Amino acid sequence: MAGFRLSIALGSLLLGTGCDQGVTCPAWSFPAVSVHVTSAANGSLVLGALGEVRDGAYRDSLLASGDGNYVAAYDRGGTYAVHVEREGYMAWDTAGVSASETGGDCSTVQTQQVNARLVPAE
Repeated sequence: MAGFRLSIALGSLLLGTGCDQGVTCPAWSFPAVSVHVTSAANGSLVLGALGEVRDGAYRDSLLASGDGNYVAAYDRGGTYAVHVEREGYMAWDTAGVSASETGGDCSTVQTQQVNARLVPAE
């Protein structure tokens, strides 16, 4: 009986949101940009970083997602400039990170992985 209830609950979750005229879309979304932040000195993870992505007038803050990864711009395709900073390190910037929309009735984006190697401040 518990397995049956779990199947119903999972089925409801997977078909949870409507995206477009009568189309039922999955209830998940994906970030356009995922940034893995490490120290250029020794390759260790840099936790507690701050940053943002920009695409024209659009801006979104990077959110920590664990293990030195930070994400932004959920379900929004675009060409992004990425800025990352952390006390004790020099700021890191890059541009031209292009995330494409998948298209269709329930479009999302293909996440672009970026590696930011922060140089320790002197």
